[in-house]
Amino acid sequence: MHALRAAIPHLTGRLGPRLLLIAIYATVCYQFFWNVPHSGVFIGTVRPLNPGETFDLAACLYPIAYMLFGLALPLEQPSQYLCVPDYLVYVRKPRGLTHYLRYLAVILAYAAVYTLPQGLITAWLLPEADRGTLARTTIEAAMILLALTLITNLAYLADARGIGYGAAGLVYLLAIALPPVRQQLGYATIGAFAATACVIGALALANWVAFEHVPIR
Repeated sequence: MHALRAAIPHLTGRLGPRLLLIAIYATVCYQFFWNVPHSGVFIGTVRPLNPGETFDLAACLYPIAYMLFGLALPLEQPSQYLCVPDYLVYVRKPRGLTHYLRYLAVILAYAAVYTLPQGLITAWLLPEADRGTLARTTIEAAMILLALTLITNLAYLADARGIGYGAAGLVYLLAIALPPVRQQLGYATIGAFAATACVIGALALANWVAFEHVPIR
Protein backbone atom coordinates (compact mmCIF):
# COMPACT_ATOMS: atom_id res chain seq x y z
CA MET A 1 0.00 0.00 0.00
CA HIS A 2 2.85 2.37 0.78
CA ALA A 3 4.34 1.75 -2.67
CA LEU A 4 0.98 2.46 -4.32
CA ARG A 5 0.49 5.69 -2.38
CA ALA A 6 4.02 6.77 -3.26
CA ALA A 7 3.47 6.06 -6.95
CA ILE A 8 0.14 7.84 -7.40
CA PRO A 9 1.48 11.44 -7.33
CA HIS A 10 3.99 10.55 -10.04
CA LEU A 11 1.52 8.75 -12.31
CA THR A 12 -1.46 11.09 -12.17
CA GLY A 13 -2.03 14.76 -12.87
CA ARG A 14 -1.31 16.81 -16.00
CA LEU A 15 -4.85 16.08 -17.14
CA GLY A 16 -5.05 19.06 -19.48
CA PRO A 17 -2.11 18.18 -21.77
CA ARG A 18 -3.14 14.54 -21.75
CA LEU A 19 -6.72 15.34 -22.80
CA LEU A 20 -5.39 17.53 -25.59
CA LEU A 21 -3.25 14.67 -26.90
CA ILE A 22 -6.21 12.28 -26.66
CA ALA A 23 -8.42 14.71 -28.61
CA ILE A 24 -5.84 15.00 -31.40
CA TYR A 25 -5.36 11.24 -31.56
CA ALA A 26 -9.13 10.69 -31.60
CA THR A 27 -9.24 12.81 -34.76
CA VAL A 28 -6.53 10.61 -36.29
CA CYS A 29 -8.52 7.48 -35.39
CA TYR A 30 -11.68 8.94 -36.91
CA GLN A 31 -9.82 9.54 -40.17
CA PHE A 32 -8.47 5.99 -40.06
CA PHE A 33 -11.78 4.22 -39.53
CA TRP A 34 -13.87 6.19 -41.99
CA ASN A 35 -11.46 6.99 -44.80
CA VAL A 36 -8.91 4.18 -45.06
CA PRO A 37 -9.36 0.78 -46.79
CA HIS A 38 -8.86 -1.91 -44.19
CA SER A 39 -7.32 -5.35 -44.22
CA GLY A 40 -8.14 -6.32 -40.64
CA VAL A 41 -4.79 -5.04 -39.36
CA PHE A 42 -4.72 -2.97 -36.18
CA ILE A 43 -4.26 0.81 -36.55
CA GLY A 44 -0.88 0.63 -34.81
CA THR A 45 0.54 -2.05 -37.13
CA VAL A 46 2.03 -1.47 -40.56
CA ARG A 47 0.29 -3.12 -43.49
CA PRO A 48 2.19 -5.89 -45.29
CA LEU A 49 3.54 -4.89 -48.69
CA ASN A 50 1.81 -6.30 -51.73
CA PRO A 51 3.95 -7.95 -54.44
CA GLY A 52 5.86 -5.27 -56.33
CA GLU A 53 4.94 -2.57 -53.82
CA THR A 54 7.69 -0.38 -52.35
CA PHE A 55 7.95 1.52 -49.09
CA ASP A 56 5.52 4.42 -48.86
CA LEU A 57 5.77 6.58 -45.75
CA ALA A 58 2.24 7.94 -46.25
CA ALA A 59 0.85 4.41 -45.89
CA CYS A 60 2.54 4.13 -42.49
CA LEU A 61 1.25 7.38 -41.00
CA TYR A 62 -1.38 5.70 -38.79
CA PRO A 63 1.01 3.21 -37.16
CA ILE A 64 3.49 6.05 -36.69
CA ALA A 65 0.75 8.17 -35.06
CA TYR A 66 -0.14 5.26 -32.77
CA MET A 67 3.49 5.02 -31.61
CA LEU A 68 4.01 8.79 -31.31
CA PHE A 69 0.91 9.38 -29.23
CA GLY A 70 1.61 6.21 -27.25
CA LEU A 71 5.00 7.59 -26.29
CA ALA A 72 3.69 11.10 -25.61
CA LEU A 73 0.60 10.36 -23.49
CA PRO A 74 2.47 9.26 -20.31
CA LEU A 75 4.28 12.64 -20.30
CA GLU A 76 7.35 10.86 -18.90
CA GLN A 77 5.63 10.27 -15.57
CA PRO A 78 6.57 6.57 -15.35
CA SER A 79 10.23 7.55 -15.89
CA GLN A 80 9.94 10.22 -13.22
CA TYR A 81 8.43 7.67 -10.86
CA LEU A 82 11.31 5.29 -11.54
CA CYS A 83 13.87 7.96 -10.66
CA VAL A 84 12.44 9.07 -7.32
CA PRO A 85 13.34 7.40 -4.02
CA ASP A 86 10.90 5.80 -1.61
CA TYR A 87 10.41 7.60 1.67
CA LEU A 88 9.62 5.95 4.99
CA VAL A 89 9.07 8.68 7.58
CA TYR A 90 12.53 10.28 7.88
CA VAL A 91 14.49 7.42 6.35
CA ARG A 92 15.13 7.32 2.62
CA LYS A 93 14.74 3.80 1.33
CA PRO A 94 17.14 3.00 -1.53
CA ARG A 95 15.58 2.05 -4.82
CA GLY A 96 16.00 -1.55 -5.76
CA LEU A 97 14.73 -4.39 -7.91
CA THR A 98 11.21 -4.20 -6.46
CA HIS A 99 10.94 -0.54 -7.40
CA TYR A 100 12.18 -1.29 -10.92
CA LEU A 101 9.72 -4.18 -11.32
CA ARG A 102 6.92 -1.83 -10.27
CA TYR A 103 8.02 0.51 -13.04
CA LEU A 104 7.91 -2.34 -15.56
CA ALA A 105 4.43 -3.24 -14.34
CA VAL A 106 3.34 0.38 -14.81
CA ILE A 107 4.51 0.65 -18.42
CA LEU A 108 3.14 -2.81 -19.25
CA ALA A 109 -0.25 -1.82 -17.83
CA TYR A 110 -0.11 1.45 -19.75
CA ALA A 111 0.62 -0.31 -23.06
CA ALA A 112 -2.36 -2.60 -22.43
CA VAL A 113 -4.72 0.22 -21.41
CA TYR A 114 -3.66 2.35 -24.38
CA THR A 115 -3.94 -0.47 -26.93
CA LEU A 116 -6.79 -2.73 -25.81
CA PRO A 117 -9.65 -0.20 -26.19
CA GLN A 118 -8.43 0.62 -29.70
CA GLY A 119 -8.41 -3.06 -30.59
CA LEU A 120 -11.94 -3.52 -29.23
CA ILE A 121 -13.20 -0.44 -31.09
CA THR A 122 -11.63 -1.76 -34.29
CA ALA A 123 -13.37 -5.13 -33.83
CA TRP A 124 -16.68 -3.33 -33.25
CA LEU A 125 -16.42 -0.90 -36.19
CA LEU A 126 -14.96 -3.47 -38.60
CA PRO A 127 -16.96 -6.66 -37.97
CA GLU A 128 -15.70 -8.13 -41.25
CA ALA A 129 -12.08 -8.04 -40.04
CA ASP A 130 -10.48 -11.37 -39.23
CA ARG A 131 -10.43 -11.61 -35.44
CA GLY A 132 -7.24 -13.65 -35.33
CA THR A 133 -5.29 -11.20 -37.47
CA LEU A 134 -6.67 -8.26 -35.52
CA ALA A 135 -5.74 -9.81 -32.16
CA ARG A 136 -2.21 -10.69 -33.28
CA THR A 137 -1.49 -7.28 -34.78
CA THR A 138 -2.92 -5.54 -31.69
CA ILE A 139 -0.63 -7.49 -29.36
CA GLU A 140 2.34 -6.93 -31.67
CA ALA A 141 1.72 -3.16 -31.70
CA ALA A 142 1.55 -3.06 -27.89
CA MET A 143 4.84 -4.97 -27.65
CA ILE A 144 6.56 -2.57 -30.06
CA LEU A 145 5.25 0.39 -28.06
CA LEU A 146 6.65 -1.20 -24.91
CA ALA A 147 10.06 -1.59 -26.58
CA LEU A 148 10.07 2.04 -27.75
CA THR A 149 9.08 3.16 -24.24
CA LEU A 150 12.08 1.33 -22.83
CA ILE A 151 14.35 3.05 -25.37
CA THR A 152 13.12 6.50 -24.30
CA ASN A 153 13.43 5.57 -20.63
CA LEU A 154 17.01 4.39 -21.12
CA ALA A 155 17.85 7.81 -22.53
CA TYR A 156 15.93 9.45 -19.68
CA LEU A 157 18.12 7.61 -17.18
CA ALA A 158 21.18 8.83 -19.09
CA ASP A 159 19.82 12.40 -18.99
CA ALA A 160 19.54 12.45 -22.79
CA ARG A 161 15.80 12.62 -23.34
CA GLY A 162 15.91 14.15 -26.80
CA ILE A 163 18.28 11.48 -28.04
CA GLY A 164 15.95 8.82 -26.63
CA TYR A 165 12.93 10.00 -28.61
CA GLY A 166 15.05 10.39 -31.72
CA ALA A 167 16.47 6.90 -31.31
CA ALA A 168 13.01 5.38 -30.75
CA GLY A 169 11.69 7.08 -33.87
CA LEU A 170 14.69 6.05 -35.96
CA VAL A 171 14.51 2.42 -34.82
CA TYR A 172 10.82 2.23 -35.68
CA LEU A 173 11.20 3.92 -39.07
CA LEU A 174 14.08 1.62 -40.00
CA ALA A 175 12.04 -1.42 -38.99
CA ILE A 176 9.04 -0.52 -41.13
CA ALA A 177 11.25 0.61 -44.03
CA LEU A 178 12.93 -2.79 -44.35
CA PRO A 179 10.58 -5.01 -46.43
CA PRO A 180 11.39 -8.33 -44.66
CA VAL A 181 10.86 -6.78 -41.23
CA ARG A 182 7.71 -4.99 -42.33
CA GLN A 183 6.23 -8.21 -43.70
CA GLN A 184 6.91 -10.00 -40.42
CA LEU A 185 5.36 -7.18 -38.41
CA GLY A 186 2.42 -6.73 -40.77
CA TYR A 187 1.46 -10.40 -40.54
CA ALA A 188 2.37 -10.57 -36.83
CA THR A 189 4.25 -13.82 -37.32
CA ILE A 190 5.72 -15.99 -34.58
CA GLY A 191 9.14 -14.73 -35.64
CA ALA A 192 8.00 -11.12 -35.16
CA PHE A 193 6.68 -11.92 -31.68
CA ALA A 194 9.87 -13.74 -30.72
CA ALA A 195 12.16 -10.99 -32.04
CA THR A 196 10.14 -8.26 -30.33
CA ALA A 197 10.14 -10.18 -27.05
CA CYS A 198 13.93 -10.57 -27.25
CA VAL A 199 14.34 -6.84 -27.89
CA ILE A 200 12.09 -6.03 -24.93
CA GLY A 201 14.09 -8.37 -22.71
CA ALA A 202 17.41 -6.83 -23.76
CA LEU A 203 16.09 -3.30 -23.26
CA ALA A 204 14.63 -4.18 -19.86
CA LEU A 205 18.03 -5.53 -18.80
CA ALA A 206 19.82 -2.44 -20.14
CA ASN A 207 17.38 -0.20 -18.27
CA TRP A 208 17.99 -2.15 -15.06
CA VAL A 209 21.76 -1.76 -15.41
CA ALA A 210 21.36 1.98 -16.10
CA PHE A 211 18.89 2.33 -13.23
CA GLU A 212 21.36 0.76 -10.82
CA HIS A 213 23.98 3.35 -11.73
CA VAL A 214 21.80 6.46 -11.79
CA PRO A 215 21.99 8.61 -8.63
CA ILE A 216 18.77 9.38 -6.77
CA ARG A 217 17.29 12.59 -8.18
